[in-house]
Amino acid sequence: MRGNITGIAWVEYSKSRTVNGMPLPAGLVYEQKLPTPLWNPSTKAAIRDEDENSTKEQAYEILGERVGRKIEKLSLEIYSIAAKQIEEAGIILADTKLEFGTEEEMFRFRVKDIWEQSLGQAQPSVDKQYLRDWLLANGSQGQEPITIPEVVVIKTDAMYHEACKKLMG
Repeated sequence: MRGNITGIAWVEYSKSRTVNGMPLPAGLVYEQKLPTPLWNPSTKAAIRDEDENSTKEQAYEILGERVGRKIEKLSLEIYSIAAKQIEEAGIILADTKLEFGTEEEMFRFRVKDIWEQSLGQAQPSVDKQYLRDWLLANGSQGQEPITIPEVVVIKTDAMYHEACKKLMG
């Protein structure tokens, strides 16, 4: 699920003005809120590989159209409810991965006050992105074994605690 044009969606949009093959309006800037949230399905990759994005049509083919449409509808509903409640707490839900029947959900957050002032550039996040950025900067993403410094673990944990505090008061 995607509410903002960020991450791998931005990479695709920059090249083709599409996300998962779906056309989007011209002129969007990095991190901008999309006109409507997008269901952008992917297939689960093997361990240490990247998940592979797919079009709606490909997802319908894999899942069967009835199940695919139901998952798309539920995903949009879940995302819309979560995004609204989270934004009321001062955080932007940029995107999230909803994995039906396999794992827990993982949300990606932005701090609303900072996000509004920083469109067009990378946003500070209060989620796993800090750890992902550290892994990329240290050439460690997808590599094992990895020793993550305690300071990085503490900072990542603090990001989630900040989001939780804003959400729960």
